[in-house]
Amino acid sequence: MAQLNCSGAQPHNLEHPPLTPPPTSIQEAIAQLKSTWFFLPEMERAQAVRQIVNAGLSHRYLAKALNISEGTVRNLLLILEARPDDQEALRRREITQAELIRRVRGLPPRNPVRQSEPTRIASEPEYPQEREPFDLTETILAWLAARSLRSFSARSILEECLRILNRSEKMGNLPVDRPPAGMAVAEVIRRCQPGPRRYDFFYVGFYVAWLCNWVVRLATDANHWREALTQALSHVNASGNRR
Repeated sequence: MAQLNCSGAQPHNLEHPPLTPPPTSIQEAIAQLKSTWFFLPEMERAQAVRQIVNAGLSHRYLAKALNISEGTVRNLLLILEARPDDQEALRRREITQAELIRRVRGLPPRNPVRQSEPTRIASEPEYPQEREPFDLTETILAWLAARSLRSFSARSILEECLRILNRSEKMGNLPVDRPPAGMAVAEVIRRCQPGPRRYDFFYVGFYVAWLCNWVVRLATDANHWREALTQALSHVNASGNRR
């Protein structure tokens, strides 16, 4: 397949997130963390929280500033006390944040594996294609983070994209074209950007249409794009994004 035909898409330069200068004050550090909170991996989020706390801010004040609970602040700091192999397991999504915290506290797992059963990490895929939803989720979160409007409206964008794609699937209107083998993900996303005459660049609907265009083409079937979008939405909700 030589061409990738995205409906309404025109070639544009792929957007890249601007470099964020280091904060020069506690207030700047809080503002910077708040603006990037929902898409930061747990370890990076925990490290940012620790830097602010170490600068002298109380857990209560920081929790209020970030619109989260003090328990969330304490749990993030506990992540940094975990063993390196457990931290790596969290990065690979082989365990949840809750499970890592239970290990730090010396608590037994919620669902211990029976001794007669072979030990196997539930999230470890048996076939390579099963990794796709995890990779696609990371791509979605990184794309949302690349521009402030996408980041601020992440929840709305993901919810609307899921609604549109689920409806299109029921009606049999999902796109069937796929990118050529070997095409870079960034190039697929660039080609799927809607034309400027169809949407205002500052309208959330523009980003909904763009996400719908590229996420369904990077997934090999409906279960993959649906799982990736759902995981991304869960990540945003768990991180306290309100829009």
